[in-house]
Amino acid sequence: MASRVAPHVQEQIRALRTLFETREEHLRLLAERVERSDWDVKLEQIRQALQDSNKQRTLEAERLELLSKKVEDQEQVHDDLQRELASHASGKQDAEMAAAVAGLEDQLKTLGLELQELRDHDDLGPRVADLLSQLREIAPKVIEQEKSIRLLQTSEPFQKEIRLLQEEIGTLRSSIASKSSSSTDAVSEKIKEELMKSHAELREQMAASAQVTSQLRELQETTATDLRQQVGELKTRCENAVEKVQTEWKDHLTGLEKSFKQFKAEAHSQEESLQSLQSQLAPLKADGPDEKWLQLQQDVSGELKEHRHRTEESQKELASELYRLVDQSKSEVRTELAKALKAVQGPELELQELLITARKELKGELETLQDLRSNIEAAAAEDSKVAGDQATEFRHIFEQHAAQLKSMEAQLECQKTLKEELDSAKDQVAELQSSTSAKSVCACFSTTRVLVNLSQLIYVDQFQPSDVPSPSSCVAMVTNLLDEPFLLLLGWSGPICSWSMRPSAYGRGPCGVLNFQTARRSAPAAASRQSRRPRCSHGLVLCGMFQLVQHRARSRAPRKVEGGLDALQPNGNLGLSVRQEVEDRLSTLRDRMAAIRQGDKAALQRSYRNGSELHGSVLWCDSDPEVASCADVLRGSGLALRTFTEPEALLEAYDAFPQDVLCIMSSMMEGNGRKERGAMNAFGLFSAIRSRVKATEGLEQPLLAVISCSADENAARAAGAEIVVFGSRAKAQNLVVTRLRKSLGLQAGYVGK
Repeated sequence: MASRVAPHVQEQIRALRTLFETREEHLRLLAERVERSDWDVKLEQIRQALQDSNKQRTLEAERLELLSKKVEDQEQVHDDLQRELASHASGKQDAEMAAAVAGLEDQLKTLGLELQELRDHDDLGPRVADLLSQLREIAPKVIEQEKSIRLLQTSEPFQKEIRLLQEEIGTLRSSIASKSSSSTDAVSEKIKEELMKSHAELREQMAASAQVTSQLRELQETTATDLRQQVGELKTRCENAVEKVQTEWKDHLTGLEKSFKQFKAEAHSQEESLQSLQSQLAPLKADGPDEKWLQLQQDVSGELKEHRHRTEESQKELASELYRLVDQSKSEVRTELAKALKAVQGPELELQELLITARKELKGELETLQDLRSNIEAAAAEDSKVAGDQATEFRHIFEQHAAQLKSMEAQLECQKTLKEELDSAKDQVAELQSSTSAKSVCACFSTTRVLVNLSQLIYVDQFQPSDVPSPSSCVAMVTNLLDEPFLLLLGWSGPICSWSMRPSAYGRGPCGVLNFQTARRSAPAAASRQSRRPRCSHGLVLCGMFQLVQHRARSRAPRKVEGGLDALQPNGNLGLSVRQEVEDRLSTLRDRMAAIRQGDKAALQRSYRNGSELHGSVLWCDSDPEVASCADVLRGSGLALRTFTEPEALLEAYDAFPQDVLCIMSSMMEGNGRKERGAMNAFGLFSAIRSRVKATEGLEQPLLAVISCSADENAARAAGAEIVVFGSRAKAQNLVVTRLRKSLGLQAGYVGK
């Protein structure tokens, strides 16, 4: 029986030994795993994270340095801008305005010298004498002109008015100069105050920027110091935690080794007891099995089961304890690492937030500085534009005054010449005062106001039709003697039916000739041709020089003047017409100067309406470069004309002085391949003009007109054109002048075909 029990016990012992070896191997693997845990890698990761934070901090420091350099550059730019604005406000515009005024004064002096030369010119007398001698051969008597002479001799008040006008112009010139200097000084003082104020604000902002920069630098230094301290503390804590974990693991391993040794000792003692038991059971086995042997076998089996159970429980407890220790060590290590990372990331996040806040503040300050700079530049540009507009307005007024003075002095010179001529012919006129006068005169004047220089009036009595010279011969005779434009008027007591204006074929300038016809228009053509000369016993020949002030049609129907030659005074006598002209111009000039002083644009516009001519410019865009030769209607209305062959050039001219443009005329501008290239046409030009008018406050839209044979009227109206004409430039000009005169409250007139 003992021989049967011993192998079984040995097998159990071998199984237990194998189990213990397996557990021992498992514990050894756990110990190696704990020893091989990658603490160095984790520390290296922590060290890498710290290096990344250092690099980020270095980048932020570089960005801060760049921002500080940008702020310094901005300060330099503002200093340069301040110096530039100071140079603008130092009186350069005053010098330019003074130079312009000096140039205008030189021009006035030159005009005065030219007028003096015209006064000294005495070549007109001999020509008039020759004219008188030739006219005496035609007419033996001169009608009575005592009334006209008396009226002309009363021209002394006109000279007084001229002197008063010159004094008024001098006063206006001095007031304009004082106004210009005072306004320029005020603008300069205002610019200087704004510059000083902006300079102080810039200094304050730069001081604030410097303070913020110093605070950021201090914050950077303190943050770097804190980070170094925290990193040192973190390293110390990590080392302590590692040492603590290693110590605990060593203690646990030592305890496990002791337990394992104790377990081995117990197993060895059990093995010895089993061997002793085996030696004790050996004699029993030889005797054979009995009840004692069976009882002993049961007892041994029970003890073995109990021992196996206890061993398994102890192994389970040991394994659970090992697992618990590993989990606890892992959780503690994770907690420590999380705390360390949080301690590192906290200051880094705070530093990032501070840097973002500082960056936003610096960006806001830079935007504020840029806005301030743009405002200063806009104010300087506006001031220079206002000064330029004032200088342009003053120059325009000076030019108008010079032109008015020139025209008035020319009229005065004509009056003096007329007076001398009439004084020389006074004796001859006195001899012919008893002559009979014509019964009726038919005449038609083609201008609204006509200033007349009446050189001679010669009455023809008892002339036969064969002896009366033809109108063409009279025109040729007078044209050979005079170099300036004139009108020839022939009046008869017979049936005079019409008055015609046509270019002179014999001399320079326009010539007006009366057409002579018979009283019966229904007579045969042969009789009409034979009666081209007037069939009357006496008649009147009147030759005069007429100076046209304005070429505008007033009435196309002839008017009949009853009475003698005294009634033949166009628009009143000469002295009253000139005096009224001077008074009107002086009143208009005073109204304009008062409107300019007060800054009243409406009053200034009304003063322009009181004038007889239009004031402004017309821009004409056409592919024909010679279109300016067809613009006599616009020039005759007082408008300044500028022609262009490209819409873009017209837009540039309009942008320079948009307030002076009254009308923009254009063809379709689609020829010569422009439409295929997609170039700007008339509709695009009008659209650009309308957009500019909408974008500029207070700017009125000019009159838009299209002159083309291929224009679509509906499309042109949709594009903003108010006038659409198919091919006729003269008609377009007349429509433009009529529309402009109606818009200004002037009398409209259509002077073309």
